[in-house]
Amino acid sequence: MDKFDKIINEYTHNYSNDVIFCLEEYSRNHSSLLLEKTFDIDEDVDYVWDNGYRQLVTDYIDNPARFYKIANNAQTQKFYSIKSSSLPSQFAIKATNNNPIVINIGLYRSNSYQPNNKVIELTLNYSAVNYLNITGLDNSDSINEVPQIVNEFNEESLKASIAHEITHWLEDSLHNSKIKKALQQYKNQINKSKLSNFNKNFIDVFKLTSGHELESVIHEIKQIKRNVSEDKWNNMTFKDLASIKPKFNHYFNKIQQKLDKDQIQDFVKKFYSRLNREGLLGNKMRNIDLDKI
Repeated sequence: MDKFDKIINEYTHNYSNDVIFCLEEYSRNHSSLLLEKTFDIDEDVDYVWDNGYRQLVTDYIDNPARFYKIANNAQTQKFYSIKSSSLPSQFAIKATNNNPIVINIGLYRSNSYQPNNKVIELTLNYSAVNYLNITGLDNSDSINEVPQIVNEFNEESLKASIAHEITHWLEDSLHNSKIKKALQQYKNQINKSKLSNFNKNFIDVFKLTSGHELESVIHEIKQIKRNVSEDKWNNMTFKDLASIKPKFNHYFNKIQQKLDKDQIQDFVKKFYSRLNREGLLGNKMRNIDLDKI
């Protein structure tokens, strides 16, 4: 594991609050294609970006030592907060009627949608903040050593994170709390299994292949494509995509490490089908090679 993969791994290991652990959906989606249309949430993403998340990046650039102190002491801190009732899309308005939440923007262990707490937490990469120390993006030695770390702070990557978590909330709020129910089943499974080595790997498969997680990843990719020309998109590979959103490196690496050959083929089939359905499958993305991402 190289240094950057270690940073991403540390950042994403604490997804226990997130909804990628949705066991309820695994059996259904493992054998059938997820066909829901994506949500049109560009205006929601822009609203969150313009009302806190962009400023969080500016705050970090202006005073990285403040953020490093929080992360180095293994703490978290909220900087900004948005009520879901402020989000403008028709989907967000309907979701708020069913399940109003608060979006907290600050420094947390990971981005997450927490249905029981009725909150979305959006953060900068906690481990990257720690790694860059008190000088932040001026830390030329660390950046020269791990150059892709800079992309953790770019607008495209962070807007994709917003889309990911809002998608989880919308799916939960507009589809009978299915994520909240699935999350409870996951917790029950942990208690029942006591996390033997076999069950740890089994649950990792659930994390990676749940329909909810795949759906949110699709929305991340859709958000990235938003400001890319068709010609440029058709010349981009999955490796290029992962350079914009470094978390995809970790996601695809885990797919390769945790799934057997048949599970990988099933995942790739579903992944391709969803990308193709939404017009997101660029010409150079049609032959995925997980070893080269």
